[in-house]
Amino acid sequence: MSLMSRSVTTPRSFQRSIHVSEVMDGKLVPTRVVVVRFVEAEASVSVILEKLKVAMGDDEDYIFTDTLGNEIVESEGTSGSLYWRQNARKTYAIESTAFRQWRRQRRSRKDAVQMLKDQVEELLDASQGLDEVTNKITNLVTVSRDIYDDAADVLILLSDPGGV
Repeated sequence: MSLMSRSVTTPRSFQRSIHVSEVMDGKLVPTRVVVVRFVEAEASVSVILEKLKVAMGDDEDYIFTDTLGNEIVESEGTSGSLYWRQNARKTYAIESTAFRQWRRQRRSRKDAVQMLKDQVEELLDASQGLDEVTNKITNLVTVSRDIYDDAADVLILLSDPGGV
């Protein structure tokens, strides 16, 4: 046998930049970049999270997100080097407690925006009839002025002894 047929091939390795981030003013702000090396068999959310944790040297649990803050979960699409070697797509890592708090804040903000939107729509609906109400009030004021003027004329006639 030749030496070529007995040589062991080493698995091809890849690397991925992970942007370790914090949430500031509701936005992801990268504070560090950790480059994680992996082989095909390690290309999954759970293994790369573990490698990140080792690189960070702490006991914190992290969650991967995309640029919009959507959680990246373990799935067929995120398993394999095809997903992880695409450096055009940024991957963020946020401490899991900070991520959960941020998600709650985003939900409550969305709820507040929806409530405000509902109130504005209600006011718009109510304002549709305002022109009609304004016209009726104007007519009532005009009629009341006419009645007042007529009453004033009657009083003048009654109080003027020479006019009767």
